[in-house]
Amino acid sequence: MKKGSQIRAEILDKDLRNLAAEFTEKLETDPYQPGVIHPQIYPDDLQEVVEDLFYIRGYSESVIKIKRNKDGVSISVEVLDRTGNK
Repeated sequence: MKKGSQIRAEILDKDLRNLAAEFTEKLETDPYQPGVIHPQIYPDDLQEVVEDLFYIRGYSESVIKIKRNKDGVSISVEVLDRTGNK
């Protein structure tokens, strides 16, 4: 029988592996390439777009189109252009 601390360590290890896999996938695929529309995200998610463009991919400039959706809550985001990739 496993101790509670062992079970907790296994759960944390699994969460860490999932996080690493998600980060690796994000680096391998470019979800914010020009022309790809993200039709239903929320304003808080806009920070993720900016972080990905400037800090993960290393672009120094970007043109982003943001529209409020008809539901009045979500937005759609499209990267129109990006430059200065290292």
